[in-house]
Formats: sequence, C-alpha cells, structure tokens
Amino acid sequence: MDALLLEGVEGIHVEPLARRLGVTKGSFYWHFKDRQALLNSVIEYWATRMIDAVQAHETLIGSASERLLQVMEEITQQDRGRYEAAMRMWAASDEQVAKAVRRVDEARLESMCGLFLEMGFAPEQTEIRCRMMVFYEYGEAEFSIRAPVEQRLEYVRLRHAILTAGATEE
Repeated sequence: MDALLLEGVEGIHVEPLARRLGVTKGSFYWHFKDRQALLNSVIEYWATRMIDAVQAHETLIGSASERLLQVMEEITQQDRGRYEAAMRMWAASDEQVAKAVRRVDEARLESMCGLFLEMGFAPEQTEIRCRMMVFYEYGEAEFSIRAPVEQRLEYVRLRHAILTAGATEE
C-alpha cells in the first residue's frame, strides 16, 4: 500500500518490493503467482479493509448523531483516507480497481445516509449531507497542508455540528 501511495501502481513490482521488505524474490513468489496476483491482492486488501471499517461502524452505540461523530473521529484518527487518491487514480485506468472503489463508496454512502435519515433529514437533504461527509472525510488526506491530528479532530467536531444542524432526532 505504501508503494502504491508513493509511486502509484507502477511502483508495485515484485523485485523492488522484495528488496524493500528484505525477502528473496523466490519467497515473494511463494505468496504471489505473478505481479497481477500481487496487484489483485492490493485491490482486495484495500477494499476489504475499507468495507470492514464501515461494517464496524454498525456496532457503535448512541444516537445517530453521536454515532456519526464517532465515525468521523475514527476516520481521522485512523487516517482512513490515506490511500484514497492512489486508489482512485489507479481506478481511472483499471476497471477492476474502479469496481472495488465503487463497492467501497456504495458501502460508505449507504451506511452514512442511514444515519442522516435516522436523524430526521428529508431524502434530498440526507443525500447531500451524506456525500459531503463521506467525500470530505476520506478526501481530507489529500490536502497539501495537513493540520496535526488534534486540530483535525477539532475540525471534525465543527463539521459534525454543521452537518447535523437541523436534525430532528434528538
């Protein structure tokens, strides 16, 4: 994942990765039949990790607004958006990656839209608030000037207040 982040998909090659990891090329091929198998593994690893995180949000307790804040804080604390741009850039030229990105986006939007609906927002309000939340929270990692995590968590609380203003839930 770090090779993808630093060098794009072109940076994911067996020999340089084996050197970087301090393993032989042969032991690398023990785990991956070829480069495409390695690439498939990267795609599946990222998608599974992101969807598992969304599913973990379903176990949170509290009001919908409280759960939303917990999700937003967790995304920031875990730096969940770290690989977003790299995956989306790769998706622009690879349909398999594009499908994985769509699958993750759909899971995220479905989960978050459910929270906004639960807060009492009308469907059109829900859609916009949900998209604003998901796109910002996962896209923030791409800002060239990133604040320290404590500052970003303060921003999370402010964005949460803005996004939930007018909720009828509580």
